[in-house]
Parts: sequence; C-alpha cells; structure tokens
Amino acid sequence: MPRTDQTDLAALVREQDLRAVQERLLELDLPALLDELERLDARSRAVAYRVLPRPASVRIFELLAPALQSELLTQLRSQDVGRIVAELDPDDRVSLLDELPTSVARELLRDLEPEERRMTLTVLGYPPGSVGRRMTPEVLSLPAGTTVADALVRVREGADAAETIYMLPVVDPGRVVVGVVSLRRLLVTDPATSVDALMSAPISVAATQDQEVAARSVRDHGALAVPVVDAED
Repeated sequence: MPRTDQTDLAALVREQDLRAVQERLLELDLPALLDELERLDARSRAVAYRVLPRPASVRIFELLAPALQSELLTQLRSQDVGRIVAELDPDDRVSLLDELPTSVARELLRDLEPEERRMTLTVLGYPPGSVGRRMTPEVLSLPAGTTVADALVRVREGADAAETIYMLPVVDPGRVVVGVVSLRRLLVTDPATSVDALMSAPISVAATQDQEVAARSVRDHGALAVPVVDAED
C-alpha cells in the first residue's frame, strides 16, 4: 500500500478538505495511519482525527503516546473528549487520566456513565505502579460446576463486554478463583463436560503487586492473561 505523502496530507488539512483527508487516511493500514497522525502538528492532528470513523478513532487513540493523547484532548471539542474517554477500556482510561491535570480528570470522571465510573474508580484505587492499575475489570468468569455447553453460551452472551475471553477464570459461589480454562479448550471438548474437569490450577497475581513483577509472572508461565485478585483471591 503506498505511503501517504505528509505534505499532501497537511495541505489537505489546511485547505479543510475533510472528505479528502478522510479518504487519504483510510487508504492506510493502522501502523501507517498512526505514523501519519504523529507527524502532523497538534492542530492538524486534531482535525484529521475528527474525520476518522469511530472504531478507528478509538483504536488509534489507545495507541498514541500518553503525551500525545493529552495534547489531542486539548485540541478537541468537549463532546469529542467525552466520547473518546467513555469508549476507552477502564485500564486505558486510567492511564490517560493519570496524565491529565486533576481538575480535568475529575470532570471527565463525573461525565462517565455510573458503571463506567465505578470500574474506573476501582482501577484508580490501586497504587501507581501496581498491577491493579493495569488490570481490566471487564472480565468474563465461569461458575464452578457449569458445563462446557453453558460456558460457551455465557461466552457468546458476554464477549462484547469483556476485554479478553481467551483465558477464563472459574470462580466458586464466593467469587474466589478456583481455576482457569482456555476458550480453545472449551471449543474442542464435549459440551456435557464440566469445566471443573478442564480447568487448570489458577495462576493469579495480587492487585497490589508491582506491575513488573506481575508481568514477569505472566511471561514465565506463557499465559495470555491471568486473574488479578484481592487478598481473598
């Protein structure tokens, strides 16, 4: 795919030919699009960003460096800012809020829907540098004793609200993590089988643990994801 000429893109923005800007950006794959936006000045970047389709704009925003995220928010209209922050995953939202002035962060939190605000405050409640600040509260879990058939129904119904479904925690009635099972294992197993027979011993990390220590644990176990738990597991 041909690389966009930066001068041409900047010229299109200056000429306010927004349709042409959008068409030019949508010719690019994600890395090239990100590269082109990063090369623009702050005002031109904001103009170009506004013409991106919503799914692409959210993904691009997540990939920008925190300093550029903060700079971009200052260039956008207030309704644009609120939409962007609302559509981020809670852990990504916290990373952004940490970069903003306290008064701005407080205002953005206030404008969130109650459930989004609750999840964001949960993540913000953990110390900076802890894995609790990196976890996602948007987790799909499976009740102990459920069958594979029921587990897959639960995955289909809850997949859109979960950040990842590739590794699923299995929890007892008290929400204690008693095991983990991969989506792949569920897909290749007889539907009548209990998840208890499939799950592996849980590899979990404490929410207050240092994020680098937790990351090494995930790497050393070759895991795609691990449960982040409180003091009661």
